[in-house]
Amino acid sequence: MFSFSLASPSGPHNMKVLVGIKRALDYAARVRVRPDGSGVDLGGARMSVNPFCEIALEVRQKVFFFFFF
Repeated sequence: MFSFSLASPSGPHNMKVLVGIKRALDYAARVRVRPDGSGVDLGGARMSVNPFCEIALEVRQKVFFFFFF
């Protein structure tokens, strides 16, 4: 999770932004089902950040630069 506080240049308003990040399987990874069929075998699978979470981080950066630069 990423968090930061913003102080508005027009006054003492404080805004806190919290961006949650979800770990997901890499979109190019091959998913293997366990032999007993009880779930997915994650051993050796590559994990990456959810693409929608990446978009949220980019928006957070835009908001940050809008208030401070």
